[in-house]
Amino acid sequence: MRIADLRISRRGKHHQLVSGILQRLDSLADGSALIVPLDSVGEMSLPGLRSAVTRLTRAHRMAIKTYSDEKNFYIWKKSAGAKQRKRV
Repeated sequence: MRIADLRISRRGKHHQLVSGILQRLDSLADGSALIVPLDSVGEMSLPGLRSAVTRLTRAHRMAIKTYSDEKNFYIWKKSAGAKQRKRV
């Protein structure tokens, strides 16, 4: 078998969901966050979603930040020259 015929990339069970998030994030305007309602991700846990999104964005060399509350998961592109805020 030729190596070129092998599917080498990781394609987890939530690949379609996370790929859609990546496409929307890629076209997002600077200073804006993508809102993902947690009730729209099915049985996927918040840590699993955060991990999958982080893994895919790192593979595409995209730096992101995330935040979540009880209803939504927020994702935005990290600004190149942004300073980190101190947590209170």
